[in-house]
Amino acid sequence: MSPAIMELNTTQANGDADRSREEQSLTFLQMHNVPLSPGGADTVLDNEAEMLRLHGHRVVRYTISNDELAGMSKRQILQSALWNRRAVREVREMIAAQRPDVVHVHNTFPIMSPAVLRAAHQCGVPVLMTLHSYRLSCLNGLLYREGAICEKCVGKTLSLPGIARGCYKESRLASSVIAGALALHRTIGTYRRHVDAYLALSPFARQVLVRSGYPAERIHIKPNFVHPAAGQSDGGGGYALFVGRLTPEKGAATVIRAWRKIGSRLPIKFVGDGPLRGELQREAATADGVEFLGWKSKDEVADLLQRAKVVVFPSQWYEGLPMVILEAFSAGVPVVASDVGNFTDVIRPQATGLHFRTGDADDLAAQIEWLLANPTEFAAMGRQCHAEYLEKYCPEANYALYMQIVRQACQSRSHTQSAQSNT
Repeated sequence: MSPAIMELNTTQANGDADRSREEQSLTFLQMHNVPLSPGGADTVLDNEAEMLRLHGHRVVRYTISNDELAGMSKRQILQSALWNRRAVREVREMIAAQRPDVVHVHNTFPIMSPAVLRAAHQCGVPVLMTLHSYRLSCLNGLLYREGAICEKCVGKTLSLPGIARGCYKESRLASSVIAGALALHRTIGTYRRHVDAYLALSPFARQVLVRSGYPAERIHIKPNFVHPAAGQSDGGGGYALFVGRLTPEKGAATVIRAWRKIGSRLPIKFVGDGPLRGELQREAATADGVEFLGWKSKDEVADLLQRAKVVVFPSQWYEGLPMVILEAFSAGVPVVASDVGNFTDVIRPQATGLHFRTGDADDLAAQIEWLLANPTEFAAMGRQCHAEYLEKYCPEANYALYMQIVRQACQSRSHTQSAQSNT
């Protein structure tokens, strides 16, 4: 299967066209290794393309799909992971043909290879890279293994602990391939010299990258964004909401245990599915006010948020920047989340929500009890959530921040080229 090379639709509304005349129209080349099951990174990719088009910019895209893996030998997979010559050639050809002003890479794993970063940069184009996971610090991209946070490979050139434990795809061989690709490109300076700006989703994610040895001066914080909710929640549904996969690391079991104390005073609805659903439903038989809705569409989740009083996010791993939290903020719904990783950055206690000790059902129940006992403060949190959304997570604020980073990356690239030409 050949890579996809496409120009995205540039049609825009007249109002957006008028506004964009105040800015120089740029051409952006998005690059992405598409997974078998599209996830959050793919949504962000599409959202950013739409945002740029609506501001008068042109967006073209180069992708390689993991569908190709089925037809590749182990040797071909290894070669592609380390240095995908075909991708390097095609990226150079596309840059020559499309003449982008900016290259924005979203994912190169497993088979596009980090070599495309060098190829783009050597063509003289500023290169941005969004870090949707912790892949540059951890083979499985999660910093989570066997039910616990794991940082054994953070800061290491070669991820030997991850290889020994088979952290990628539960395979030592597959882990060796990914570790080899990371080590090769760390050693030859791909990440240090050929990326003008890294985009981290939160201060916490930036900190992990700095600890892993990436250049702090080039790591910018740019969160994801979501479109505005249809309206602000009035909490009229009188329920709490959990949205996520029903897997161990998502912490749904902690919620069930907490709701044995909360019960029907604040019913909770679980949206999502997964291998733990049957077990969780059996546990929920001893807790009042728990309802499992299964998988719901994006629009259905938005409707549920419109009437929710609070979103509960009990994840036990660091996460990236979960879209459901931003969607809750957009709808003016406070979030009660575990005190791990990004959540301590994104959710401000007593302002946009509350934290509880990760995995501690009693503490989660105590935070919910506090909300129920303090309705005035609870309502103020909802208003602050929406204000936070408008300041940080709406399309307009995100676009302004994104273009600021683009300008800095272009200036950095220009200075580098000038320095090289003078030597």
